[in-house]
Amino acid sequence: MPSIHKPLFLITGSSGVGKNAVIAELVRQHPTLAQVISVTTRWPARSQEKFAEHYFFVDNERFAWLEKTKQLVESTFVYGDHYGTLAYSLEQTIASGKTPILTVDPKGVENYRQLGYTVKVIFLDFPNAQTQKDRIIKRQPNINPEALDERLAEAAQERAWANTQVQTPDFAVVVNDKLGACVQDASRALGL
Repeated sequence: MPSIHKPLFLITGSSGVGKNAVIAELVRQHPTLAQVISVTTRWPARSQEKFAEHYFFVDNERFAWLEKTKQLVESTFVYGDHYGTLAYSLEQTIASGKTPILTVDPKGVENYRQLGYTVKVIFLDFPNAQTQKDRIIKRQPNINPEALDERLAEAAQERAWANTQVQTPDFAVVVNDKLGACVQDASRALGL
């Protein structure tokens, strides 16, 4: 059931742009925020990721069960993996009086809007195409050229989508070049 009291803060952007790092810093600086951890079938976890801190990692069967039993507020399928938000975690955060902040795919932004949630959205972008490519390769050193091209093409589509959203009052594009400056810009855009 959508919350009418506070907006959800949604951090979105392309793969490798630093969504989780920005959220972690926003939560550290603003105690009124609480991160809602997403569920994913993406495995294995990246070296810096911890269960229940960055994601709840589940298999496809468990994810399908969560969807079937309506335990997910929304879900998306990205790069061959499922992602979603546990309804219990979101509602628990809302009930605590804190403002939920989540990382979502651009498709997830649209899902939350269609569900009737009030959202404030930050689209994180790369400073340039070379930085984007470098970050993706750093995260996935063994990525094959076709998969890299797919990520870059998807990022171009996501950037085009973001450019159609910038006129929306609760939507901002923030460049993640240096974490501190990015977090300051995101804080301002979210009204913190």
